[in-house]
Amino acid sequence: MPTRVTLKLIAAILLLVALTGRSESALAHAFLESSDPVAGAILPVAPDEIRLTFSERLEPEATSARLFDHLGAEIPGSSYRIESEKNLIVTLPVNLENGTYSIVYSNISRDDGHPARGNLPFTIGSAADLRTISVTAALDGPAGAPEWLRIGSRWLAYTGLLLSLAIWPIWTLVIAPSVRRRPTEMRVAIAAARRFSIVALTLALFGNLASLLAQALERDEPIIDALESTLFDSRFGELWQVRILLLGLLALLLAVVHWVHPGRRRFLSFAAFAASLALAVPFSLNSHAAAQVTGRAFAIAADLLHLIAAGLWGGGAILLTASLWSIRRNDASGSFRDVLRSAIPRFSGVAIAAWIVLIVSGAYAAWLQIGNLDAARATTYGNAFLVKLAIAATLLAFGATQFVIIGRRLSETVWTRRLERILIAETIGIVAILLVTGWLTSAPPAREALAQDSAGITISLNQNDMSARLFITPGAAGPNHYQLTFTGNAPADSEAVLRLTPPDGLFDQIEVPLTSVGSNVWEAHGSEFSLTGDWRVEAIVRKVGEFQWQASASSSIGAAAQALPGQPWRFGLNSFAGLLMLVIGAIALARAVTSPGGRSRKETAGIGLAGLAIGAAFLVTARLEPPPSFALADDATIARGSAIYAQQCLTCHGVTGQGNGPQAATLPVPPADFTDPIHHLHSDASLATMIQNGFPLSGMPAFVDILSAGEIADVIAYLRSLGVGASTIDVPTAADCTIAPRDITALVSISTGGEPDSLTTSEWPIGNPATNLQSDAVAETVRQFIACSNAGDYPRVLATSTLRSLAPQFATLDDDGRQAVITQAATIEPVSEGELLAIESIEPARSLPDGRLATRVVTLDPVNHPHRLEAILILAEEDGLWRIDEIHVPEAEPSAPAAASTWPLEVTSGDYTLALTLGEPGEQGQPLRIRLTDTAGNSVDGASGTIVLVPRGAGLPAELELINVDPGVYFAYAPNLAPGAYVAEVTMLLPDGTELVTGLTFVR
Repeated sequence: MPTRVTLKLIAAILLLVALTGRSESALAHAFLESSDPVAGAILPVAPDEIRLTFSERLEPEATSARLFDHLGAEIPGSSYRIESEKNLIVTLPVNLENGTYSIVYSNISRDDGHPARGNLPFTIGSAADLRTISVTAALDGPAGAPEWLRIGSRWLAYTGLLLSLAIWPIWTLVIAPSVRRRPTEMRVAIAAARRFSIVALTLALFGNLASLLAQALERDEPIIDALESTLFDSRFGELWQVRILLLGLLALLLAVVHWVHPGRRRFLSFAAFAASLALAVPFSLNSHAAAQVTGRAFAIAADLLHLIAAGLWGGGAILLTASLWSIRRNDASGSFRDVLRSAIPRFSGVAIAAWIVLIVSGAYAAWLQIGNLDAARATTYGNAFLVKLAIAATLLAFGATQFVIIGRRLSETVWTRRLERILIAETIGIVAILLVTGWLTSAPPAREALAQDSAGITISLNQNDMSARLFITPGAAGPNHYQLTFTGNAPADSEAVLRLTPPDGLFDQIEVPLTSVGSNVWEAHGSEFSLTGDWRVEAIVRKVGEFQWQASASSSIGAAAQALPGQPWRFGLNSFAGLLMLVIGAIALARAVTSPGGRSRKETAGIGLAGLAIGAAFLVTARLEPPPSFALADDATIARGSAIYAQQCLTCHGVTGQGNGPQAATLPVPPADFTDPIHHLHSDASLATMIQNGFPLSGMPAFVDILSAGEIADVIAYLRSLGVGASTIDVPTAADCTIAPRDITALVSISTGGEPDSLTTSEWPIGNPATNLQSDAVAETVRQFIACSNAGDYPRVLATSTLRSLAPQFATLDDDGRQAVITQAATIEPVSEGELLAIESIEPARSLPDGRLATRVVTLDPVNHPHRLEAILILAEEDGLWRIDEIHVPEAEPSAPAAASTWPLEVTSGDYTLALTLGEPGEQGQPLRIRLTDTAGNSVDGASGTIVLVPRGAGLPAELELINVDPGVYFAYAPNLAPGAYVAEVTMLLPDGTELVTGLTFVR
C-alpha cells in the first residue's frame, strides 16, 4: 500500500488539476475570421448575400445561420449555403427596412469537431439607423453539450485509447519476455493482462460513446436525429466509426493471438501490434493538428507519434503496474524480484524512447498551437498545457528515479517497496495527465484565442442596473480609438464623455468628449493614454436636465498592444524522412542507455545520437518557407506604424482595419479590409506604391507628400500585423509541387486525340456529395495545380490534368508549336515574391453520373483584378490520381457587370503602365491589345514587343508578336482561349533601349 508521502503526492497532483481545471464554456474553434461586408458595417442598401469566412472547415450538416433584428426577433425569408469548405453564404430577404440586423451562426469544425456560435451585426441605411443589438434568442439558448461532458468524454476516450494501445506492444516487448521461463508467473501475468484488456477496451468503447453523445449535443436537433446526422453525415462520424472498427479488430486479434509465445503466430502478432498503433490514427485526424492549413500532413504525423508514444509509456506503465501487482500477490516461489529485474530495464528502454518522441513532438505541438510563454499564461489552452507539463515533469522525475536508482537496487526489500509506490504514483499521475488532456483538447489553441482577443481592450461598466461597454483600440500607450456602447435607454441627443485618471495621480484628470455615431454609440480618437500603468476610466452618458448615468472601472495600459507569437515552422511531405530518423534515433539511444556497458553500447549510442542529429538536420532543411508577405516586423516598427495608421487611415479603414471606419460609408468605393487575406499577398513594394499614389476615384488620397518612405514602411508593417493569425488562405509554394511531371517528349508526339467528354455547365452545386476521401484527393490535386503554377513548373502543371484532356490540344500542334512547348517545359521560373497565387477555398467534391468528380475553387491573385478567381473543375481518375479533366468559369449573375467590364487589366513596370484588353473570340482568334503609357499618361510608340500566353492549367503556351497599330496601342490576334486562368508574359523593347518585362494573370 502507498505511504502517506505517496498519498500526499497523489493528492497534490489531483488538487492541481482540480484547481486549474475550472473552465468556462469551450470557446469556438472555427472562428469567424472575416466577412463581406465586415462586422458592424453601415450599408446604404441591403446586399443580396453576406459571406462569412471561418478559420476551419465546416461540417455542412451542422452549420446554420439565421437573421435577427436588433431586438432579437427572427426575420423570415433568409437562407444559407456553404459555398466552400470555410465559407458560409447567407442570402438576405428582399426589401429589408433600414436598421441594425444580426446574422446568428452556429457550426461544427470538420477538422477537430468543435462547435462555434456567434453573430455578425450590420446596419442598413446610415449612421442614424444604427441600433444597439439585444442578445438574440439563438445566442441566449442552449449552448450544446455541457462542459463537463465535453472534457469528460475526451478524457475517457483518450484513457481508453492509451490503455488499449499499450496492451500488445508492452506485452510482447516487456512482460512476456520477463516471465517466459516462469510458468506460474506467466499464467498470472496473462490473466492480469486479459483483465486489463477487458477494462481498457471497455473504457475505450464507453469513452467513444460519450464522445459521440457530446458531439451530437452540439447540434440543434432532437437527440436521435442529432446522433444519426453526427454518425453518418460528418467527418467526426466517419472517423468515429473507424475508431470502433479498430477497437473491434484489436479485441478479435487479442482473442486469437498466442499469449505465451507471441512469435509462434507471427502474422496475428504483427496484426495486433499494427492494430494497436492504428488506434491513434482517427484521433490525430480529428485533432487540432488536422486544422492546420500549411504543413497539415506533418502536423498530423507528429500528433500521431505523440499519441503512440504516450500510449506506450503511459498505458504501458499502468499495464506493467497491474501485471506486477498480480504477480506479487501470487508470489509463492519468491521470484518476484527476478521478474522486476527483467521487466524494469525492458520497460525503461521503451519509456526512454517514448519520452524522447514525446518531448520532440510535444514541443512542436506547443510551438504550433501556443507559440510562447506569454500565450501559455494568457489562454485556457496554454494553462492546460502548463499543468500537463508540470505533471509530466514530475512523472519524468519518477521514471528517472525508477531507472537510475531503484532499478539497480531491486534486490533490497526496501527499494522494491519504494518502486511499488512510485509505480502507483505514476499511474495516478498518468490518469491526471489524461484528464488535463481532455481539458486541453476541448479548448481552442492559444494562437487562435489570442488572434480573437488581440484587437484591443474591452471595459465593462455597470451602475444602477444599466451598463456600457468601452472598447479601446489598440489598448496601448499612445494613440487610441474609443467606442462607448450604452445598453440603457438614454434620451435622444444624449452626450457622452470619458474621464481618465492617470496612474498614481501623476497629473490632472483628463476629460474626453465623445461624438455620437448612432443610437447609444459614441466614439473618439486621441492620445490621452500617454503612460503605461493602471488608469481609472469613468464613462458618463447624460442629457442636461433630463438624464445622467456614470460608472467607472480600472484598466491596465501597456507599452504596446498584445503581440501574437511568431509563426512556427511548417513541414511538407519531404520532411517525413527527418521524422523517421528522429524515431530511429530515439529507439537506438534508448537501447544504448538500457543495455550493458561495452563497445556495442557505445556504437548504439552513436547511432542514436546520429539519428537524432540527421533527423533534425532533415527537418531544418525541409521546412516550408512561409510566404514573405506574411512576415512580421519587430514590435517597435509595428507600434510606429500603428500610430501613423491611427492618424492617417483609421477614419476610413476602421479601428481594426476592416474597412468600417466612421468615414467609410461616405466614400464612393468601400475602403480595403486589411484583415482580408488577399491584401497580405501583395508585396511590400506594391503596397508602398498604392499608399504613395492613392486611388483618387475611390476617395483614397496619395500620401507621397505626407508620409516618408520610412513611415510608409512602418504602416505596411502594421497592416501585416492585422492579418497574422486571421488568414485562412493557403499559399502552395514550389516546395509543395511534388507530383510526377508529364513526359513532354511523349506528349508533343501525340498525333491524334478525340474530344473528351464534356459537361457544359457553370452552375454549382452539381451532382451528389462525394466521400471525404474523394474530397481530400481532389483538394490535393488542386493544391498541386496551384503549387506547380507558382513553381513555374510546366511539366508538373500538365501532370495535374488528364491525358485525354491534353491530347486534342497537342494533336493539332505543328513543329513550331511542339518546339514552343518543349522550350516552355524546359524553363522553370518560380513566381516572384508578392505574386504567388493562393487558394481561398476548395469546396467538398461532388460525384457526377459519369464517375467523375467536381469541385468549386476560389483562388486569389494579388497582382491583377479581379483578385478572386472562381472556377468549377471536373476531375477524372487516371493512373490512381484524380486529375483535372475540364475547367468551367461560372457566368456572371444577370445583375452583375459583364465580364468584359473587368478589362483592361493594368500593371506598372518601372515608369510605365501596360493595360491589357482581350476581345471576344472570332474566326481569326481573339483580338488582344496592350496600351503602353508613361507616368504622365503619354502614349509610348515605336516599341517592339512579344506576349506569351501561358495557361495556368491544361493548355498550350502561345507566343505572339505585338504590332504598334495606334498611338501607344500594340495589337495581336491570340488563339481563341479555352476557359481558365492564364498568365500573360509581356516583353517590350522601347526605342531608347529600355526593356520592360512584366506579367499579368487573368481568367477567361
